Amino acid sequence: LGPNLGGPANAEKGKLREIKPSDLIREGPVCEPVPPHPTWKPSIEEFKKANERVEKGFKEIVKRAPAGESEEYTTLLVCHGNVIRYMALKALQLPPERWLSLA
Repeated sequence: LGPNLGGPANAEKGKLREIKPSDLIREGPVCEPVPPHPTWKPSIEEFKKANERVEKGFKEIVKRAPAGESEEYTTLLVCHGNVIRYMALKALQLPPERWLSLA
């Protein structure tokens, strides 16, 4: 997490950090699922807008630890399942289009 999201730079050892809400990880059609859903059909524009937003949130929140980093911390994200599944697949370097398969 970056400093604006309560990352290690703002943390005191063993203390909780305040996390600010982020509009970047709100619910939405994160990307077109593969295979497609039989009845849920957001428009291409809805997928594009939501994907750009959630992808920006992913890049802002999920970071590799710097080489030699020894401090451990846990990040708790509270958001819709679509966003969690998308981010989990991205973090595991798996195709994010499969997010609906995890439902």
